[in-house]
Amino acid sequence: MKLNGQFQKYNIIQSPAHRTATRGRGIGGLAILVNSSFFKINREIIHENFIIIDITSLESTEHLIIANVYIQPQRIKDEMLTQVFDQIKISTETNPDHKIIICGDLNARIGNSGNDMEESSFPALSSVRKSHDKLINQRGKILLDVCENNDLTILNSRTTKDLEGGFTHISSIGNSVIDLFLCNRLTLKYIKSLKVKQFTYSSHFPVCLQLGFPHNTESMIK
Repeated sequence: MKLNGQFQKYNIIQSPAHRTATRGRGIGGLAILVNSSFFKINREIIHENFIIIDITSLESTEHLIIANVYIQPQRIKDEMLTQVFDQIKISTETNPDHKIIICGDLNARIGNSGNDMEESSFPALSSVRKSHDKLINQRGKILLDVCENNDLTILNSRTTKDLEGGFTHISSIGNSVIDLFLCNRLTLKYIKSLKVKQFTYSSHFPVCLQLGFPHNTESMIK
């Protein structure tokens, strides 16, 4: 699908919101915009809970897999985490050098946990996490296990713009950090910053990740 106006250089890959009842608003709804001036889309996987794309940089020929994910908070949906990572594994079978970025509302709370890194490995990133959200829920434990088994790093509260691990979701029953960015080790050297932006029109704040690829574009806003 092509967009008009200032977004006409972008291709949009989307998974529309869906309804489980005749009344009320839809659930979910995902989209990824890809600037066709910088990237070629090689493959798309579209599901009601996630979008996974395989893209190639036109300037550096770097391969990048991006997954945008929304998983409802119900426990029955916990298994969706492993489904997402299984799909990503399939996508990397032909090219193990893919850079991988996963983002979205995972409804996983992980507190200050996360695989610690060596102090000097990546100077732009903190070796430990510190979050405003101290709670770890069951899905958070599953996510931490998945990250450990797949050598993935949680990026929230690791850059100078988010060292305190700002809340990404606010509600009347409490605030949380459930909108997360993750990447594989091959991607870490390209991370420049992650910032949670204040936004008054939603209970979820946009989380912006900036990468240091040659064209130096700000990658995603969720």
